[in-house]
Amino acid sequence: MARLSDLTEKLFHVIVDMGLIMKPDKEFDPAVGHEAAMIEELRADPAYAEIFLQTAVDEIHEEGGVQAFFIALRRVILAGLDSQH
Repeated sequence: MARLSDLTEKLFHVIVDMGLIMKPDKEFDPAVGHEAAMIEELRADPAYAEIFLQTAVDEIHEEGGVQAFFIALRRVILAGLDSQH
């Protein structure tokens, strides 16, 4: 039985051969996760981190606001903890 990755690779080549998609000219670096990118941005710019958290506080009474606040707080804390190491 063929492995799924083998089937996916074959399907990709069939689609490229049909002209439905173009084969990339080069390999790309793996994508950075959104969470890691946000923490890095917050760490790099403390003023932005303050605005980011204040916006979450301002929107806390909106639908989903409490959850968004805790996510923002976690990101700001992690950015601060990471920058101390």
